[in-house]
Amino acid sequence: MDKITVAQIKGHNKQIDKLRETRDLARDKHNEEIHLLNYDVYREQIRAIERERESEILKITQEREASIATFNSQIEKQAQLVSKANRTIEFLKLDALQNLAIPDEDIELSQYAEPYQEALGYLYDDDYLKAKAFIIGNRKPKNKYSLVIVGKSIFSKSIIKYPYSYGIDINNWGRYFALQIIIKDASSIADLKSYYIKHQATILKETITEYESVKTEYVEAKQTYSTDDFAELITWQCPQCPKFYTIFDSFANQYTPQCFRHDPYIDMVNQELNDIRFN
Repeated sequence: MDKITVAQIKGHNKQIDKLRETRDLARDKHNEEIHLLNYDVYREQIRAIERERESEILKITQEREASIATFNSQIEKQAQLVSKANRTIEFLKLDALQNLAIPDEDIELSQYAEPYQEALGYLYDDDYLKAKAFIIGNRKPKNKYSLVIVGKSIFSKSIIKYPYSYGIDINNWGRYFALQIIIKDASSIADLKSYYIKHQATILKETITEYESVKTEYVEAKQTYSTDDFAELITWQCPQCPKFYTIFDSFANQYTPQCFRHDPYIDMVNQELNDIRFN
């Protein structure tokens, strides 16, 4: 076996250094070529293609938005008719003959309220809305009297949203008020009476204005349409009142239809509540 000499070691190290130098020079040359390809030679071509791509994307995006807007406009036009028909159907379901009177005894104070109750008469009174003013006691330590308005209407909350306060100290006992609101609290009954007399014309003015608009719409619908116009849509009708359901009433189509004003079980419960109240 030949022995390794110092000259051989030096010679190999020299060759290694040369090879490394040559390798690094070749690497640097290739890196420069790659850099030029990345940032110089093809840059303008790439940017031109990117600009073309962005232009096409913008064009198609604008076409998409214009198409969506056109379809939405067409849908809205169709929906207006359907919405008007649905509102007309809701009007035809209403029972205009129901008793909306509010006897003074319909207001029963909570057992926790100051024991005082006085009717001030109707704030508003017509065939489709009756709103009556009362001064009642509440459970507050200082301003222990409240001026309240309660009302009954043939229009349900799906047609008009009357103001409704849940903090009034009265027990409805099965009686439904569409409108129920505290107007003012005070420590003096006389102050509340004076306030009511002075502001009677403006109390619930916005609500009454909205109601009168809905009433006009309702009267026009009743004069123009009848249930016969929608007969093929009707799936069930109450034998005692105008209430009916159509193919669009998903609840009625999934369960047994019933009229909540003329359901025997509900009538029985209301009778039991009245028996408890008056006996």
